[in-house]
Amino acid sequence: MTQKRPFRRTTSANCLPNAPSQVLGFAHCKRCRGQMQRRALMRLLGCAAAAWPQATLAQQIGKNPRIGVLWHAGSAEEEGPYYRGLIEGLTDLGYFDGRNIILEHRFPNETPDRFRSMAAELVSMKVDVLVGVGSQTAPYVKNATKTIPIIFVFSPDPVGTKLVVSLARPGGNATGLTNFAADLIGKRLHFLKLTIQNLSHVGLLVNPEHSSCAALHQRDTSCS
Repeated sequence: MTQKRPFRRTTSANCLPNAPSQVLGFAHCKRCRGQMQRRALMRLLGCAAAAWPQATLAQQIGKNPRIGVLWHAGSAEEEGPYYRGLIEGLTDLGYFDGRNIILEHRFPNETPDRFRSMAAELVSMKVDVLVGVGSQTAPYVKNATKTIPIIFVFSPDPVGTKLVVSLARPGGNATGLTNFAADLIGKRLHFLKLTIQNLSHVGLLVNPEHSSCAALHQRDTSCS
């Protein structure tokens, strides 16, 4: 299986490769970055489906698996390429909504109460897997269930926000993708110092009220 450099993967599923332990690269153009993000998401969804317990799969004989997707924007149009990428990626894997899978989309429009209620609604529907797209969404799906398999997408610090125990051994019922590896902050600052001679000051723009940003800022400061 080809690994996609822009992402650090965390999973307990045996079918997924181990995450790269050193360098986390970034795509240089929006088009390439979007394509790699969508492909990485689809590969993770496919592997998660393959990793479901055999007993669960046996129970699904005769019915289409139901996938709950909790987005962060207010509509499919606002989600843009990510929504299209999900549909196209599942289609590429041979899954068609209404034919051999059922997709349950929820759009909370970045409203905390709607995140919470919609996550609970998807759990009450007994979906077979729950997908949380975006850093805001992940904690709500994590808090909504301890048994349904969860895939979080683009969480900046899954360990710091307690989505998983560690990147190597996430534990629990959650796995996913992170596009920022906090444990590589020191290495990035080291590369920056090697690139710019006599570097003495580095500017960092963060939102201190966001838990992930605050944790990353603390690590940046300790590594500088």
